[in-house]
Amino acid sequence: MRTASILLLAALLAGFAAAPPAHAADSPHDRSTLLGLTAVFVDVQPIDPAGLLAGLAQADIKSELETRIRLAGLRVIAGPKDDVPPQERGVMQVNVSVVPVPKQEGIYGWSVYLAILQGAVLIRDTQTILAAPTWWVARTGVGDVKQIEAGITEAADRFVTAFRAVEAAAPKK
Repeated sequence: MRTASILLLAALLAGFAAAPPAHAADSPHDRSTLLGLTAVFVDVQPIDPAGLLAGLAQADIKSELETRIRLAGLRVIAGPKDDVPPQERGVMQVNVSVVPVPKQEGIYGWSVYLAILQGAVLIRDTQTILAAPTWWVARTGVGDVKQIEAGITEAADRFVTAFRAVEAAAPKK
């Protein structure tokens, strides 16, 4: 079992080294889905045990992201009961995964996935509404907890940049 875990970690780290550090759905089309967004609910998924041991805290990540959203000019909402029309709201879903590197104290393989989910309607059934990722970015790396935090910040900043770009390009009313 231990050998299988080490092989899995080695494959994961090799994948991090071979892959570019960021992937995204951030094309002009993807960005256009952000137009009209006025409010965002931040949903940070539970941090895995390795992330908790590294010092990452779900509440701290949520607070940092909410601050960045406010600075971008968006309203942070507490949940679906907030009085925001469905077409103006989104959910920022964040997943942070951390794997300790064996024999490297304080060094981790990590990934950050940050996506904006919005209500989408099925073409074949316009009464069915579901949450779908309309914009996303993923960051990966190997490093200490400060680098993981920087990856989260970079992902959030990429969203802010995309949101501001689409808002700036929108025709003024």
